[in-house]
Amino acid sequence: MVGVPGRSKGCHTCRRRKKGCDGQRPCCGQCQKARIECHGYERQWIFVNVTSPPIIGPGSDTSTARSTPEIALPASLSKSAYEEKYLDMFWDLYLPEGSASIQVMARYSLITWVPAVLDLRHKDPALNKALLALCLGTIGNLRNTRWMSEESLKLYAGAVSDMNLGLKSKSRRRSDALLLATRTLGLYELICGLHDENEASITWANSWQGHNLGQMGLVMQRTPEAHVDGHAHDLFVDARMNVTNALVVLRRRSALSDATWKTVPWTKILKPPTDVLYDIIGDIPSLLEDSDRLNLCCDPIERATLLRKLVEDCWNIDTDLTWWFESLSPRDELENLRSRGFTSPSTAEFAASHVMTMYWAACVTAYGVFRQVLANHSPADLFNLPDRTNPQAYCCAIIELSDMFFEKASGVFGKHTILFPLGMAYAYLLSTEVEGFTSPEMHKMQLYFQRPQCGRRVQRFMHSMLSAGPDLADEILSDSQCFRARARAWLGMVPVTPPESPESDFGQILNDCYWIPSEGCSDAGTSTPI
Repeated sequence: MVGVPGRSKGCHTCRRRKKGCDGQRPCCGQCQKARIECHGYERQWIFVNVTSPPIIGPGSDTSTARSTPEIALPASLSKSAYEEKYLDMFWDLYLPEGSASIQVMARYSLITWVPAVLDLRHKDPALNKALLALCLGTIGNLRNTRWMSEESLKLYAGAVSDMNLGLKSKSRRRSDALLLATRTLGLYELICGLHDENEASITWANSWQGHNLGQMGLVMQRTPEAHVDGHAHDLFVDARMNVTNALVVLRRRSALSDATWKTVPWTKILKPPTDVLYDIIGDIPSLLEDSDRLNLCCDPIERATLLRKLVEDCWNIDTDLTWWFESLSPRDELENLRSRGFTSPSTAEFAASHVMTMYWAACVTAYGVFRQVLANHSPADLFNLPDRTNPQAYCCAIIELSDMFFEKASGVFGKHTILFPLGMAYAYLLSTEVEGFTSPEMHKMQLYFQRPQCGRRVQRFMHSMLSAGPDLADEILSDSQCFRARARAWLGMVPVTPPESPESDFGQILNDCYWIPSEGCSDAGTSTPI
């Protein structure tokens, strides 16, 4: 759902995938080649106004993960009293242990955007609408309350429209509030996306990725020096995590992995262990992109050079990951939690567990590509790798800990933060298991997918992440083979189409994400707050 009507003549799906569309109708050639659904060329949002609140009958499902008071449809969502009521309900549902967990989580560089959004939401109409859309969408999904979900969609569309205006304003586009609006819209997609069960799941991850790339575009235009303290620093830390996760899925190197971006934003602040971990994770998309280029390289001399450099980079990341685990990881908190059978985690233990799942996801990805590169190009060296480079062990660790993130006490935060680590484990297991055989780890993951409320959505997001990755070089697949083949492509077991070109024009990134008209920037980009 990223964007509002723009000037591109490409189909909706090609815009999402940033592919050149041939304009063929009714289904474009790019989509036919990739064996994915073409969503056509019409981009006009259509909403049905609800003039009165629907009556919730006795048969309606009003249960939630946490008890919330009954509320009536307000006359206007602009009334601050109602806004505060919805926000209080949202934070109670979203955060582990409610708002009391904010300071503890921030020590682990988690939810650093929350204090900023509490301070800045009235500074920009796009942010205020995005936050209210997130609140109503989350509550509406959990309560199965249709009017809330419909109202959240209208607020989302209004927020994207205000983003479009804000990005044409020189002052607004460099503000913390507009950067935070982009982040909030991305979180809306992650939690509330894919409203229609029949909607093609590829659009879900693409929309989430689009907002993440929008964050990167805004950050890059603000320079490293603009993020050394205050909310700007906290938002940069949060954006870097989101952007890196998206680029791992896309297998595209990150502009934020440059040494300047790893040092300057921390000139006034001591870098915490989680941020050090993301210094390392930020280099992994480069491994993935380089492995794709190696697989498609036909020149023997160039291939040997690429292989030598890629193996060296893999060993460097192995050294960094090993050092981080031994020197900075919160493994003591994790061991205390494991000794209790992962029951009743404190907020600090929950935060530490999340950081560890991200470390394990990094190991799955880095060691997965390392082993596959050697298997493809230097199989004799594969047998000399140490045991710590076995991705299967890290998949097991992620899955063992995942139960905790699906508990009620973990809030909505727990359920969406485990998606990326669990997705990396799922892709690896799916790519390496023999068809027809199910390992205990994959069996447990299938049980997650059967959980009421969130299980089916978790599975669809996993498939969406695989579908949103790079195109297969050989795309003649049956539907039953699609996700396994894409998982194998993600691991580098089969060739994929490399990125068309590195993204260096960050104004163009924003244009792709929010379809900004080309009239130029001014300070006139304003909109009426709700």
